[in-house]
Amino acid sequence: MARESIAMSHGELREFLERTTEVVVGTLGTSGEPAGTLAACALVGDELVFSLPDGPGRSDVERDPRVCCTADEYPSYYEIRGMTAHGTARPTEAPPGLARGGAAYAIGLDDVVSFDFGKIGERV
Repeated sequence: MARESIAMSHGELREFLERTTEVVVGTLGTSGEPAGTLAACALVGDELVFSLPDGPGRSDVERDPRVCCTADEYPSYYEIRGMTAHGTARPTEAPPGLARGGAAYAIGLDDVVSFDFGKIGERV
């Protein structure tokens, strides 16, 4: 028996990202190790824009722009929602109120994995 899909629809994903103010930006460190940096973010059109402060995360993106951005919320078990977007970061202008110093980058929403536990049909 196939499992039901608990992925968010495009509209649900947009609504989720419109409320999201921070993501963890995953990068590759200088030796290829995974690294994560908390970054302010905003949905701008069909792109996720994030602002990285000066430091290792920003230098990682400048060296290798392949990133993943992850966000979640978890008010209760059946309200857990989240997403991970993969992409190639490109420098961009930060929308008003986003920049906390550092530099702003954007990725598209073409490669996203999402989940919404509220869509689980059979609750034990």
